[in-house]
Amino acid sequence: MAPQPPPDSTEGATSSVPPVDTASYTRSEATRLLCAGAYLDTGFRATAITELIERTVPPSLGFDAAVVLRHCLRARDLDVKAAGLVLAVLVAGILAALLGITAWENPAAMQMGQYALASLGLFVLAGLLARGRQALRGQSESPLAAGSGGATDPVGRAHRLLALPLGLFNVALLVLWIVPAWLLLWNGHVLAATAVLSPPVLLLAIGVWHLLALSRILCTELARHSFTGKTPGPLPAPFAERRAGTLAAIGKEQFSRLVLYNEDEPFLGAGKSYRPWSLALELERRSGDADGAEPLDGRRVLDLITPQLAKLAEASSRTSRDRLKDLELQECVFLPAGLPTGARRAGLLYEDGNVRAHLDEAAGEGAEQRRHFLRIRVGGWEEEVVTTVFVRVHTQGDLLILEVLPYVLPPLRSNFHEVDTFTEQSTRFRLSTLVTAPAVTVSVLACGASTLKAWWCEWRGLAGGETPQAPRVSIRELGSRDTRSMFQEMDVNRYVRTIQDRITSGAQQALAEAGYRTEEFQRQVVNISRGGVFIGGSMNGSIATGAGAQAVTVTDQTVKDKEKK
Repeated sequence: MAPQPPPDSTEGATSSVPPVDTASYTRSEATRLLCAGAYLDTGFRATAITELIERTVPPSLGFDAAVVLRHCLRARDLDVKAAGLVLAVLVAGILAALLGITAWENPAAMQMGQYALASLGLFVLAGLLARGRQALRGQSESPLAAGSGGATDPVGRAHRLLALPLGLFNVALLVLWIVPAWLLLWNGHVLAATAVLSPPVLLLAIGVWHLLALSRILCTELARHSFTGKTPGPLPAPFAERRAGTLAAIGKEQFSRLVLYNEDEPFLGAGKSYRPWSLALELERRSGDADGAEPLDGRRVLDLITPQLAKLAEASSRTSRDRLKDLELQECVFLPAGLPTGARRAGLLYEDGNVRAHLDEAAGEGAEQRRHFLRIRVGGWEEEVVTTVFVRVHTQGDLLILEVLPYVLPPLRSNFHEVDTFTEQSTRFRLSTLVTAPAVTVSVLACGASTLKAWWCEWRGLAGGETPQAPRVSIRELGSRDTRSMFQEMDVNRYVRTIQDRITSGAQQALAEAGYRTEEFQRQVVNISRGGVFIGGSMNGSIATGAGAQAVTVTDQTVKDKEKK
């Protein structure tokens, strides 16, 4: 059973922020498709295992990385078992063939050995050709996906053109096995015929068994109607105990409000930047409000922004089925990775008291390395298109700094969606599986070799350091494609604009209640909403409006002149 995300007891740091239901991420569509990717893409699986075991994980937005890791380990374990069987058959077949070839006094045995060695060589050649056919598709895919591929693009057409000669080659291979064996049987050499046929037939049987086993998992456990996020059975050996601890650590890290970030990519896991903007506003008191007004700080602005967003989600849930009704709010604090913690991952650093202390201290402090954000997340298209807006507010003397950083996670790869093409018929033996079976033997052998290397790294303790390593890869981004449909793009644009409107409304309300003038703030916001970028606030700065516009230096006198016109 997959570890359940721990309850986020640090929510009490800000009472106006509703709790986030991270338990639903375990059963989300994004989790299901990433789990399917563990079986459909061996390259994705290998990278996911390495990154999740050896490094801290970036925030998991709309999915559960621990569940994905369990499926990756399970898929690799199945490949390793098949690789052991394939290796045993190959070694036994080669030894038997060599013994037959060296039996000079027995011509029948020599002939048997030559035929057996040739048949094994042809089988491996068929596997290499099938692997080459998969490599032509440009991804490190499992043989399960070898039967699909678009025919509209040049690569897809070449992929399909290779399917026919590969199938004919496998048919010819079966003939080359059967004819020599039949001749040996005709001459009364039963043992020789058995030795010729046994290794290739056993290799084919292993490949077919492995294909059907993977297909059964995809069409039952990972089917849309039956996916629960649970993985049956214990963790595969070796290092089962260490992996259990790693899964527990991932369960805490991925949903914690304390984020250890990579300095090169601080928002790793959130996707690609989508029209970020910021403004610096010089605070000016309204006449008559200079005395008795409370000072304005980042915490007060956030406390007024948050209810605006909460009301947006509430209104959407009453009037429509828009994804804004499921809008999630969460305050989080970013720390640079590499800080000594004295424990292996998810230790003292992620204790509730420590997280709460960081949240309270970082709100509005304006520090360089430790940064406090309000994270606003909308999981659209069944968590396949995730829009996240990070808001940071702090004051520096008489300046209010407001930073709004939208990020978007695109949909998952198209080949991951092929899990929905597997049906109960996929778990039954068909003649077409014989075409794919040789590729399975080569695939599992390659997987076995890479697994030995990964086990060696784990045994040497690369995953057991005292200092958490910065996340380097997000498996959610790794499994995503680069494009969005027009409908999805329209939704993202609507989410970002709506959220930004609530953010600016809350900030303006905070300014007004604190007794500050809001005219300059409104002017900057209007400029930004029209597609421009405003830099410099009420001080001398540059304004660029419209697509392809050039920034010009603007002074207070210039603004007054434009207003007169």
